[in-house]
This record gives sequence, C-alpha cells and structure tokens, in this order.
Amino acid sequence: MLKKFKLKNVAVIVAFGLFSMGLNASTVTGFTTSHANLKQLVNMTTGASDQINFGVIYIGANTNATVTLDPITANLSYSGTGVQLGGGSSIAKFTFDGSAGAVINLSVSGGNLTSSSSSTIPATYNASVSSVTLDEVGSGSFSVGGVLTLTNNLTPGIYTGYVNVTASY
Repeated sequence: MLKKFKLKNVAVIVAFGLFSMGLNASTVTGFTTSHANLKQLVNMTTGASDQINFGVIYIGANTNATVTLDPITANLSYSGTGVQLGGGSSIAKFTFDGSAGAVINLSVSGGNLTSSSSSTIPATYNASVSSVTLDEVGSGSFSVGGVLTLTNNLTPGIYTGYVNVTASY
C-alpha cells in the first residue's frame, strides 16, 4: 500500500518566508511503501483416528495394576495383578506445520476416564517429548500416551475421557 504524506505545516512556514523574499512557494509531497510477509507460525492437527485407546483390558476379582501406553513405541504393558491385555491400543499423534526452527513447548493434562455407570479410572497422560523444534520445512510431530490405575472395584464397561494438549510458542 502506498501512502502519501503532505507536509502542510512545513510548507506554510516556508511559503511565508519565501513570499516575504518575493519567491514562489510549492508543496512538498513524499511517499513510502509498506511490505508484510505473513506466515502462520504454528498449525497443530491430529487425525480423527488418532486417539488414545488403551484397547480391551480384562480385569479380575483381585485387580491391582497399572496399564501403560507408551507415547513413543505405542506398546501397551502392565504391572501388578489381575489384568490381561486384549489388544486394540493406539496413541494419539499430532503434527505441526509452521515456520522452520520454531520451538513449541508442550504440556498434556487430562482427567479420569468415566463409564456410563459413573465409575472412574484414574488416568495420567504424557507426551513423547516436552518440546518440538520444527525442521527445515517447518514440520514436526509428537504423540501422547498414558497410564491407567486399575483396582478390583471397577465396573466393566467402556470408559472415556478427555486429554488437553497445549502448544506454546
């Protein structure tokens, strides 16, 4: 966009001085150009199928265990007693597009998983990395997994919850 600047106050003062000397006055006009190169710094996306899914977990009468979904390898494992893993697990995958070299700090939080009968499973979530530096073409990615704490008083059913992912740049 071009902008025109008129220096009227200066021209009036100069004109008064020139008239008193018997010379003609003129108006001084200047202009400048303005440029902007806008880039979106960061765009974070995840696919509809990229959800944290602990899969099928069989629990027994004496269940006391933690089930871990590794955010890097997507391996599902457990420690403790009364659990058998049935498969079907997956991690959530996120991708970034933005300015090359941008550093994105990540935080992940979420609450318990809840069933339709209002039973809850304590859950914590973690990212595969704490920050992502976008590569030379402005791309980067990370994934999220978590840990469930299972006890013997759980009601069988489908449990769901939400995970908040915050990217700060």
